[in-house]
This record gives sequence, structure tokens and C-alpha cells, in this order.
Amino acid sequence: MWLRTCSARGPVRSLPSSITTEMAALQGLRVLVTRPAEQAERLGKRLCAAGARTLLRPLIEPRALAESDAVRGTILDLDRFQKLIFISRPAARFGGELIDRYWPQLPMAIDWFAIGGGTAEELARFGVDAGFAQAGTDSEALLSLPEFANLWGQRILLVKGVGGREHLAEQMSARGAEVIELPVYERYPIDYDPQVFSHELAAQGINLAIATSGGIAERLLELVDRERRASIHLLVPSLRVAQLMADRGFASVSVSDGAGDSAIMESVQHLALQVKAGQS
Repeated sequence: MWLRTCSARGPVRSLPSSITTEMAALQGLRVLVTRPAEQAERLGKRLCAAGARTLLRPLIEPRALAESDAVRGTILDLDRFQKLIFISRPAARFGGELIDRYWPQLPMAIDWFAIGGGTAEELARFGVDAGFAQAGTDSEALLSLPEFANLWGQRILLVKGVGGREHLAEQMSARGAEVIELPVYERYPIDYDPQVFSHELAAQGINLAIATSGGIAERLLELVDRERRASIHLLVPSLRVAQLMADRGFASVSVSDGAGDSAIMESVQHLALQVKAGQS
């Protein structure tokens, strides 16, 4: 994982003006990408193509939990639920694999939902057309959908990682639903030496960091010293995470329209002028 400079390979070619303009938009940005490795690689390529330099440092690795009898039983009872909600890409990936194993033909009369467009995209790989809130990637955005106004008598399966999303489960229960939580993965922090990590950010001139979850943001706090935070702008996916990171010493904390690559790219483009102005 290195600082990408996106140097050209092969014959030099002239680029259309629209592409060169887009690339110029992010020149001068040096972006720390912290999401899990596969997603970091994909986002890093898009940022790089738009003119930024990127340092890929995944901070958390999601790992599937062992399949227990209880998990298997819940999956086999899938047709007893009215709604299924997947809270993240790993939940969609690991949960989707479990469901695909036992339900080659998906049960009928279930409403599928995802937290964010990226999670919905992951579910589409399994033939699932999941609804999601366009307004954001937090629990409040999902709960604002009309399908969640009255949940009386409904059984809802919440597919998630270990811990988190207590607010979502509590709110749905308060609206009359029976909520069953199904953890399918656990988040493991990737080990870095904090002193070495902060020194690397300084050496590479990182001026923007992207943290796509509360867990990643908290891990960033553990690794980046307060002096270094003062020169880094932070982009997070929700107001909840922004509030968590407020007054922690970053140059600024901004909220993206979502945690998907397209939403992040749009937000980075909006932030670019602010970040560059802070360097002048």
C-alpha cells in the first residue's frame, strides 16, 4: 500500500478536455483511504484517475463468523420474516453467501433493504433488488422511509456485524416490530504502530482522510496523533460519525452523501477547494 502517483504507462496520448478537467480537480490532494482492502483499492483507483494521490491503509478487516446451528436455523427460517435489512457491504457479502447456500431460489413476499447504495450493490450480486434511503447511510435515513412508519406485527431480520446498530433495532421495536439480529461478521483492527503511522502521513503530506464507518474513524483516532490531525481534513459517511469525531483536532470534519464510491468521489470534489485553501 503506497502513495499512488498514477503515472502513465505506454504511449503518451492526448486526453479529451473533459477528462483533463476532471483530473485537475483533485490535483494537490493527498488522500488517506482507510476502508477494507478490496474497497480501498477500488476507491483509490477512482481518486487517482481524478488527479489525487492516494495512500491505501485499510484499518479494519471484516471476517465472516463461523456458521453455527443458530445461524443456520435463522437462515432456514428466512421465509418467516417480512423484512431483511443489511447494514453494510460485509453484511451483504457474508449474509448473501449464507442465504445463497440455503436458498438457491429466494423466498417470496420479503422486503429487502440495505443501509446505503453500496450495500444494495453488493446484494445485487445475489439477485436481490434491495431498497435503500437516498437521503443518507445512517439508521435515521432508513427509518424515514414510508415502509418503516408502522411495523406492528412484523418480523425483521437485521443482518450485521458483531455490535453496533442498537439504535436501529430499538427504534424498529418501538414501532411494533419483532427484531432478530443476525451477526455474520466481526471487525478486526489491522495492526499499525501509531508513531510510524503518523510519521508516514506527515512524510506523504496527507491532507484528506476518508473514514467510512464509526469503527474506522475511532481506529484513526488511535493511530493519528493530535498534532498531525490539525493538518488533515476528514470525510465521514454520516452525521452520527461526524459528531463522534467533532473536537478531536482535525482541520475539518465533513459528511459525505454516503459511503459508496460515487458519493465519496462527489464529496471529495466539493471538498477539494477547501483542502487546497488550507495549504496556501
